[in-house]
Amino acid sequence: MNSTDKLESDINKCRACSLYKNGKAAISREGSNIKSKKVKLMVIGEAPDKAASEVGIPFYSGEISDLLNIWLNILCPEEDFVIVNAVKHYPVKENGDWRSPTEEEINVCHQFLDKQIDVYKPRNILCLGDVACFAITNKHDLKKNIINFNATTYKNIRCLFYYHPGYVIKNKIEWKEYMLKLQEIL
Repeated sequence: MNSTDKLESDINKCRACSLYKNGKAAISREGSNIKSKKVKLMVIGEAPDKAASEVGIPFYSGEISDLLNIWLNILCPEEDFVIVNAVKHYPVKENGDWRSPTEEEINVCHQFLDKQIDVYKPRNILCLGDVACFAITNKHDLKKNIINFNATTYKNIRCLFYYHPGYVIKNKIEWKEYMLKLQEIL
């Protein structure tokens, strides 16, 4: 069993919080051109939605996934990327709708996020949304980090920050200039 298979198995066996009851863990989505386990870009999302939890793949389908794919074509056209989530299982309200993960859930999943970073050895990390920002910085300061294109490092890896694609769509935020600036940095 290779390191990604072992990690996937460990994530699927996790029962440290109740989120495992909400479907498959959304482990990772690799670009089609990963030549080694040292990827150019790791994208960290917040947590899987219902579709992602049904198949076990982050940003699996829909308008949010489509926008992320556009960003990835700008930032990493060679497709040397991996997409993961800060929280691995679908956080759901009693009515079945997605909810933001709690700090406790983020902290429980952090061990797996750390292992994913160790396995993929990204040269750059792009955190999308408040949850991913908190998972890396342990602070709720996404907007401050967006303004500063080299806001922090984590495990000696440059971490960049942007809004979650769902937030961008909902709030009609103009994103192209920001992505082109990130492209220059990467």
